[in-house]
Amino acid sequence: MTAAPVLRLPDFSRTFYLETDACDFGIGAVLMQDGHPLAFFSKKLGPRRRSASTYHKELYAIVEAVQKWRQYLLGREFVIRSDQKSLKELLQQVIQTPEQHLYVRKLMGYKFTIEYKTGAANRVADALSRRDEELDTEAALLTALAHPIPDIMGLLKEETKSAIDLVKIKSDIDNGTAAPSLSFRDSLIYSGRRIYVSAQSPLREALIYEHHSTPQAGHPGFDRTLRRIKASFFWPQMNRDVREFVASCVECQTTKYSTQRPAGLLQPLPIPTQVWEDVSMDFIVGLPLSKGYTTIMVVVDRLSKYAHFAPLPARFDAMRVARLFIDTVVKHHGFPKTLVSDRDPIFLSDIWENMLTLSGTKLHFSTAYHPQSDGQTEVRNRGLEQYLRAFVADRPSKWANFLPWAELALNCFYHEGLGTSPFHALYGREPPALIAAPPSAATPPSVADLIRQRGALLVDLRHNLEQAQQRMRAIANRHRRDVNFEVGDKVLLKLQQYRQHSVAKPLSAKLGRRYYGPFVIVERIGPVAYRLQLPSAARIHDVFHVSLLKKFVEGVVAVPGVALPQEFVGSKPVLKPMELLDRRMALQGGKAIEQVLVSWSTDGTVVSTWEPYDYITRRFPHLLEDKECPIRGGIDTGIQPAIDEVTANNEELLEVEELVEESEEEEEERDKKDRPKRRTRPPVKYGDYTSY
Repeated sequence: MTAAPVLRLPDFSRTFYLETDACDFGIGAVLMQDGHPLAFFSKKLGPRRRSASTYHKELYAIVEAVQKWRQYLLGREFVIRSDQKSLKELLQQVIQTPEQHLYVRKLMGYKFTIEYKTGAANRVADALSRRDEELDTEAALLTALAHPIPDIMGLLKEETKSAIDLVKIKSDIDNGTAAPSLSFRDSLIYSGRRIYVSAQSPLREALIYEHHSTPQAGHPGFDRTLRRIKASFFWPQMNRDVREFVASCVECQTTKYSTQRPAGLLQPLPIPTQVWEDVSMDFIVGLPLSKGYTTIMVVVDRLSKYAHFAPLPARFDAMRVARLFIDTVVKHHGFPKTLVSDRDPIFLSDIWENMLTLSGTKLHFSTAYHPQSDGQTEVRNRGLEQYLRAFVADRPSKWANFLPWAELALNCFYHEGLGTSPFHALYGREPPALIAAPPSAATPPSVADLIRQRGALLVDLRHNLEQAQQRMRAIANRHRRDVNFEVGDKVLLKLQQYRQHSVAKPLSAKLGRRYYGPFVIVERIGPVAYRLQLPSAARIHDVFHVSLLKKFVEGVVAVPGVALPQEFVGSKPVLKPMELLDRRMALQGGKAIEQVLVSWSTDGTVVSTWEPYDYITRRFPHLLEDKECPIRGGIDTGIQPAIDEVTANNEELLEVEELVEESEEEEEERDKKDRPKRRTRPPVKYGDYTSY
């Protein structure tokens, strides 16, 4: 309640009005001039004053408020308004109690009159004197929505006397040379029934604000805002001023839906030259538990559209996925040249980076919150989900049994873009028939014919895919628009709640903002992607598709933008393990566990902490690669420790277990000593409960 235009500076040429109120728990007051608040005051009552009568509490509220603003009230007449009617004749009443004598003495020296104001009308002071839980729901709502309107009429009347254009119009009205629609009455110039405002008046922005940004206005669009202002006011170039104000409103830019076509024309990926040179990869997560699996890894060849499906358990790490990728794809087709995926943490791990670097595979990530970059895999995911839904809808825990059949069936489907099936595109022969036909007596083709057919098939595949891409580009671009930004432009960022592991869901996505920012563009990445200057603590990638960006319109007055929500900003530094320094056996929860001393790096600072060995092996398996482990073998190399080292560690483990047993025995003996002895009582007799 302290933000403009609520409070204003006092005008000592005008009368001060002091409204007060008291309740069972506190007192409240507001200092006003011409119905506009200047300051607010509230105070909690102590136990002694709570027990006082209503009369004394209301009088105490007046005294405290007068002393609070004595610098404004001393030496001039002012008016006090209270909902205690008996206080209206305070100065004529007979002083009967010590409290009256004390309070009246404190008011001596002030010139004031007390007016009665009903409690229903004294809402502001009443709200200041009460606790939140005391306020009536309706009254609290009205108090929250109450937005004191500035004394615009008084300011407009003053401008009529000083503004050059208004003085000239008034002179023309007096001389009878003004337009027939112009008139002068009540110290204001009217154009018809509307008040004429000066074209240079600083009140224009305040008028637009009242008709657009207040809770009563509701942030309407340009047309609705203009209609509401035009009903009461007029000034030259009103349309331009309203349009600029609404366009630069930060709340409207960050919360409203966009009715325009999506930005960014379709940019298909280049067509590969050979099968299984360029692949895309994604995961289907959240499936019912089936044979210990809840996730499906989907890998699709970008030329033949052939797909492999492999199940994964609920908890999987980068090492598990890398091994599955080798068993499912690499052993059949070798390492691809490029791999397209989203920005899942699995693909950002050091294991994947090292494996793909050694194999010569380039990893291409889709832009943040734009899954269409990997649209091929998304489409194949929908097809796989549809297949499983058709066969296991009534028994969802059996989907793992149908996964091999799903891979065969979907790869045998006819593909419109290919002009054939993925099975035929990969193997050069038609998929096996569902119903076996009688053997044919035709002569099988020679090896040379098969080679020629294979080469012609690849040429046809590329030709068919090029035509399919042209058709898709033409259809998609009908509903899109070409948008370009320059480096240095300020844009707003749309954050979609796309389901992926690397982004947490917000607390309230339904009522959350649709855009955040503004952020500055620092680089253009390709024809439809841009790099933004995000905060250093942001936990999202800084490259975004143009469809997620919107040009930020700045107003005349600089307004702070909207920061990223908390779920997209890292509150803690990112720790990276550097090396293992030491090992030990320790007690935790009454059990002996193995711990390792890990050296962490964060923002150039190195710290060391003891961590459970099992946690490090699961979370950072690459840290233990090619390193000797005191009890177990290495993760990949299987290097075993020396025999004397194993014996020493086993002896240490036995000592720790003996300590655990001794501590448990001591605790049990201590409990027996502390436990109170049970006293035996004789059997209860009926006579114990009867009396004569």
